[in-house]
Amino acid sequence: INTVSGARESYSFERNELYRSDEKVKIGEAAEALIEEGDILYLDSGTTVLKLCAAIAHRCALGTSGGTEAKYAEKYASVTVFTNSLANLNLLKDHMNVCLIGGEYRPHRQDFCGYLTDEVIKRLHFTKCFVGADGYSVKNGLTASDFDTARINQLVVAGSDKRILLADTSKSGKTSVIHYATIDSIDMLVTNKGLDGDTRAALLKMNINVIEA
Repeated sequence: INTVSGARESYSFERNELYRSDEKVKIGEAAEALIEEGDILYLDSGTTVLKLCAAIAHRCALGTSGGTEAKYAEKYASVTVFTNSLANLNLLKDHMNVCLIGGEYRPHRQDFCGYLTDEVIKRLHFTKCFVGADGYSVKNGLTASDFDTARINQLVVAGSDKRILLADTSKSGKTSVIHYATIDSIDMLVTNKGLDGDTRAALLKMNINVIEA
């Protein structure tokens, strides 16, 4: 697998899932409200998007109890999810139609990547994608720390009607090694409270909606 030197060894899905976990939970819950009936979604394999999957699974579980919460089960019955993440699949498979995009398995990221993954994504179209980044800035756009993730997200952004970045405030103003999209490629940022005012103003000036959970 093509990765930046040392990235494969240093990345830990489990460790990243715990980092700023409270903020990621709030971001995931806010992002869940953006999903609509009939959506065809791409959900990337980052740990912030995993919290979105957890929020979806929670809503669907509530829906099985009937009453007003039944609307969630109804909504997600019409939603299709594509993902390259085994972790996302495990959370969502009992609640909706999930299509796992295969390829070469990366145990340290619990996802699939490579030529097969890329070729499938090239042929798909999504109403919305939810992606993460290792860093983002107005100047340098969305960046990742490994080549495979950057390539996947580049293809996903190009193939989506609405592109939504899920990233906590620690990612703001930071640049990782591989650029995969310009900042104006996204339609919306969902982050936690505390985004610096200059970044928020710059995003709004580019008509990028900002949700601070």
